[in-house]
Amino acid sequence: FVMDSIRKLAAAHRTILTVIHQPASEVFELFDQLALLTRGNMIYFGEAGRALPMFESAKLPARPAAPSQTTSCTCVSTFAIANTLASAPFIFAIAVSSSAVVYWLVNLNDDGDRFVYFFINLFCSLMVVESLMMAIAAVVPHYLMGIAAGAGIMGMYMLVCGFFQPVGALPGPVWRYPLHYIAYHSYTFAGFMRNEFLGTDGWECACVESGTCPGCTMTGEEIVEYWLKGGNGLNKWADVGIQVAMIAIYRVIFWAMLVAKEKMRT
Repeated sequence: FVMDSIRKLAAAHRTILTVIHQPASEVFELFDQLALLTRGNMIYFGEAGRALPMFESAKLPARPAAPSQTTSCTCVSTFAIANTLASAPFIFAIAVSSSAVVYWLVNLNDDGDRFVYFFINLFCSLMVVESLMMAIAAVVPHYLMGIAAGAGIMGMYMLVCGFFQPVGALPGPVWRYPLHYIAYHSYTFAGFMRNEFLGTDGWECACVESGTCPGCTMTGEEIVEYWLKGGNGLNKWADVGIQVAMIAIYRVIFWAMLVAKEKMRT
């Protein structure tokens, strides 16, 4: 994929200099000119396509390395793992800084482990987004198409998570089943609501502002029941666990698509 992209740059009237060791035949065929060195000495310089006939005429047969599916799969696996490990620290930093700034700014509940949970929930949701976008990037041919597809999917997920409309009010076919349950936002939002409201009381009813029910209060359990009734009914740590599973699923899809594309090229 990398060398194909570089080849396209060269086709756009750019001069590309590349140093490469033991290229596979499909990579070797992408080059126009070849400078071949051995032990620091140049033994060939000219058109890449004429190198093999020249060595054969000199009775020095050379055979370019054939691509190995095992090697390709290993390289893809290494890339997929490295991509995950490389992105995690940056996402961790984003989650930490965002949590530290926002949590007390908006006066969220900081009793017990609630702040720690808020951070973990945010970190997992960001990792799910990253994994989803990588899976999409492995499928679509152009980054703009990937951005559009990702925005569309996440927009749909937000509509069915329970934030804009209580889960119980979502139409059953399609919107709740299956979209609500496959949307990672559903578990992020449910975890946030349980973390913030469960075990609390004294929340003003919505009708207090209109003056129709002065002094009316609700418990946190009643608020969660209103917004999440008809949802997954899990505890907040189960919501995090499901997001972790989604990270793994999207990463496996990312890896599988890369392997499939690599096999198609070979």
